[in-house]
Amino acid sequence: MISVESAARVAYEAKREFDWVNGDYNDTPWATLTGAEREVWVAMTEYCFSEPIVAPETLHREFTGFLLVRGWGIAEKKKIDRKQSHWLAAWDKLTAWQKKSFEVFIDVLNSAPIRDGRLLAKSS
Repeated sequence: MISVESAARVAYEAKREFDWVNGDYNDTPWATLTGAEREVWVAMTEYCFSEPIVAPETLHREFTGFLLVRGWGIAEKKKIDRKQSHWLAAWDKLTAWQKKSFEVFIDVLNSAPIRDGRLLAKSS
């Protein structure tokens, strides 16, 4: 069995690579993330593992809420030093590939051996 942090790392890296392929070069490798940045993805992984079904839109809502209560705001480009991110836009304002990016994160977690029989749903 792998740890939640290990599952978060693998899912984050898959999402980051998907984002890079689609022209979003803002995220850095897991090894260079700050503790606060890792906390976001570990929390999202824990959320996914605690729910019987998680759709990409639901994960985005949790992600946005998690960051907003920690003082983050919406911006056209991600600026960690200013706690701003374009990923905090409303779901209907995200591009198709950005929405798919959250699905990639969920799909990786679906394959993790710590699922306990729970199912994460793909977007339709």
